Amino acid sequence: MAGNMSSLEQQLHELEVIATKLEDGNMTIDDAIVAYAKAMELAVSCRKSLENMEQKIALAKQNAQDKFANTAQNDAVNGNVTF
Repeated sequence: MAGNMSSLEQQLHELEVIATKLEDGNMTIDDAIVAYAKAMELAVSCRKSLENMEQKIALAKQNAQDKFANTAQNDAVNGNVTF
């Protein structure tokens, strides 16, 4: 299954694993600090990935709206309007 997961999914899974280990409370304080630091790095990376995905979705939506508007405008100019 790991081969089918995206980078974001892998990072989220790793973040969940770290959170579970921290919640268990069986780590030394030094190991917990290292794990926490890694979790924070993963969280920042996940946020950047999500922001990138949001930008791609917004661009795809805008492109679709532009294409629809252009098609509608061309249809109106060519008299192909149907009601």
